[in-house]
Amino acid sequence: MEQQTAASPGRSPYVAVTVQFVVALVVALWLGNQFTPLEAFALIATIVTAVVVLIYILVNLACIRFYLRERRSEFNPWLHLAVPVLGIVAFVPAWFTALGIGKGVFSWVSPLPYPLNRAGLVVAIWFALGIVFLVWLSARHPERIRETGRIFLDEEPPVGTRPTELPSTREELA
Repeated sequence: MEQQTAASPGRSPYVAVTVQFVVALVVALWLGNQFTPLEAFALIATIVTAVVVLIYILVNLACIRFYLRERRSEFNPWLHLAVPVLGIVAFVPAWFTALGIGKGVFSWVSPLPYPLNRAGLVVAIWFALGIVFLVWLSARHPERIRETGRIFLDEEPPVGTRPTELPSTREELA
């Protein structure tokens, strides 16, 4: 399945997209059956919001770390320290609010009703599974982690090769 879910230049990862669609559909239908459709939607939205906010916080931390360790000569205290710290400071309360936790820290946070109060547990399990997978990849396939880092690099194709061109018209697709 690994080969089928991977995208190569000029090809769509249609198997991965299909698997993602099926999993999302099954989860949505199962949750809609367990709770009301509105509660199911609210639970999924709460989980996704918490994950996105946490990723935003982690990206801000990664920016600081990257410029302090990898690109020290390009480090700008305002852009690479102050702005990310401000982003973290702004989004930590948003994260607590999204999960309905931290009333002792932030007085405006109110606990979420059931089933939304289960979002924090789902997010914790989701991230724990991701960390376990990352540790497994690091031990078994470290080259995959290195290759992931190349996705966003602007690299020229190897000499003697031509980048794959995608068809631009329906006639070219046929």
